[in-house]
Amino acid sequence: MDVSEIIRDICWHDSVVRKVVDLPEAGKHRLLIELDYPVDWENDVIETHTIQFLDVYNYEIHEGPCMGSPTIMDANELDERWSDAGVHTIRIDTTWGYRIVRCKSLSLEKGKASLSVALREPNSDDHPDGR
Repeated sequence: MDVSEIIRDICWHDSVVRKVVDLPEAGKHRLLIELDYPVDWENDVIETHTIQFLDVYNYEIHEGPCMGSPTIMDANELDERWSDAGVHTIRIDTTWGYRIVRCKSLSLEKGKASLSVALREPNSDDHPDGR
């Protein structure tokens, strides 16, 4: 599954950002965003999931102070000059503002943001929500 498909398949809306872990190891820069992730809207089931961004080139936060944790409203891939180098620019709109991540790939993993999630290689055949 390519990055554009993964971005479209992730249920961004109403995911609540709980923690961000930046692992800047040279050549393997990873960014983990731990979320309260809606897995079943009809039954109001929320589980902890982590979005893992791989080969991160840049992470920007453009948010102001608010109460509580930021809730994601939407995410889109932007068409920028980085795409020629295989780097995708993803804008994540939140209730506080927006975030920009530039990376080569991403995956959605079940569970909390941790080193074990970061060290696990994502399976590109897996569906983003574990189906």
